[in-house]
Amino acid sequence: TTTSNNSIKVPKKSVSTADPSEETIAIFGAHGVTGQYFLQLAMEAGYKVRAMVLPGVEMEDVDVGSDNLRLITGSFDEDEKV
Repeated sequence: TTTSNNSIKVPKKSVSTADPSEETIAIFGAHGVTGQYFLQLAMEAGYKVRAMVLPGVEMEDVDVGSDNLRLITGSFDEDEKV
């Protein structure tokens, strides 16, 4: 099975045999083009996601109310947030 995002096709594979709903993925730069793409894939697959975004960035196309998503506002120079 593949997922299509515009013209990009990505095979749905996992290196883990665990149930995705029991796994947590961290995504840094979730506000960027690549970060948003991986955030979408992870959420669709059912993973719990902790996503870091820069202060002041709006996440418009993301279900920020999802129980599986925790948005963290900050940057890499804030050790306590990383």
